[in-house]
Amino acid sequence: MIARYPGFRFLFVSQPLGFTAAIRTGLQRVTAGWTYLLNSDVWLSEDALSQVLRHRAPTVFSLASRISMTKRDAGRETNRTGIEFVGGLANLLELDGAATGPVEHFYSGGGSSLFQTRWLRRFVNRTTCYDPFYWEDAEWGVRAKAAGLQNVFVPESSVQHVGQATIGRFYSTAEVSRIFERNRIQFQLRCIPSGDTAAVRERLLHAPQETVRELLQPRRIASMARARAIFA
Repeated sequence: MIARYPGFRFLFVSQPLGFTAAIRTGLQRVTAGWTYLLNSDVWLSEDALSQVLRHRAPTVFSLASRISMTKRDAGRETNRTGIEFVGGLANLLELDGAATGPVEHFYSGGGSSLFQTRWLRRFVNRTTCYDPFYWEDAEWGVRAKAAGLQNVFVPESSVQHVGQATIGRFYSTAEVSRIFERNRIQFQLRCIPSGDTAAVRERLLHAPQETVRELLQPRRIASMARARAIFA
């Protein structure tokens, strides 16, 4: 592979990294002003990159490619996102991807989107608490908007996604669900300081002991306090 693509730089690590840890490792070698994050189970169309590159601007943080799922039973995913609150708890939405042109949305998924590198570095360094995966890119979207930047969905840039092809190799389905729910609570406590605390308390009362223990780690609590101060 290395010999076939001499113009590319490959980085190898001995152990699997969490999502933000992997991005931070790669960004140490990035010198370009924009960085496209691509999951290993996502396939780009021929013009996917050229379509998002057209819409770069100083006031834009992220540009999301439109996702099509390769498996019918893999769930709905478009990479055009929104947020709602169900029973007081944050719920991320996959909106209709059939837009007629670029449109602003909530956040751009970290598996198939283009990001302004200097802002991505800043946001990734502040969201390591979400490792190994899920919800960190939603906070990037919140941070971008707080900084006066846009997150834009670009339907002309299309990709295909298999879905959990990497996560499934290292984590059980039950553990994936547990981490997702842990990070949902964490996102709400960090990014929605005026949210329904009763709903969060109720969820915590029924959370696994491991989840509660992880959320009570001193470094995570300190990071949460800093985030809440920004978004308050």
